[in-house]
Amino acid sequence: MTEPVAPADPREAPRGALHALLTHTGCAAAVVVGLLIAGWLLPMLVLGDRATRVDVSRVGDAYRIVTTVCGYPHNPSIESLDVYERLADGNARQICGLQKTTEQFKVKYWDYGTELAGFTKSPCEPLQPGRRYRILAHGPALLGALSFELDASGEIKASTGTCHD
Repeated sequence: MTEPVAPADPREAPRGALHALLTHTGCAAAVVVGLLIAGWLLPMLVLGDRATRVDVSRVGDAYRIVTTVCGYPHNPSIESLDVYERLADGNARQICGLQKTTEQFKVKYWDYGTELAGFTKSPCEPLQPGRRYRILAHGPALLGALSFELDASGEIKASTGTCHD
């Protein structure tokens, strides 16, 4: 492989990372970088600025949290999922959280308080009847949110989320 020859006039010297990549490592590296960028951009182009939809339902004694992409049946990549209790003074305190430990992980659903493959879980306090909660799902570029309240019997009521459909 031959070394690039610097031009006699420094003003003619090529600049930029792409040129350096092509000159010093060849086209193969540029193709790899292009594919990595396309892998990051493609979901954004396909899904646009769609937010993550977060839903909660009661399944037996468990509360199941489901994530999808607003308007699509796809499960989004989730980096973290946090549950907050809304306090009477308007503030909130975190009562449970998941943090991803793998590179790519799509979350179809999570039963509140349980372990989930690909995530580390902080200790989770039980959801209490008569209290208000907020769930935040963070993805690489998208955020999903759901506010809900549990009635006196523990049934879900008054939920409002990210999607408007």
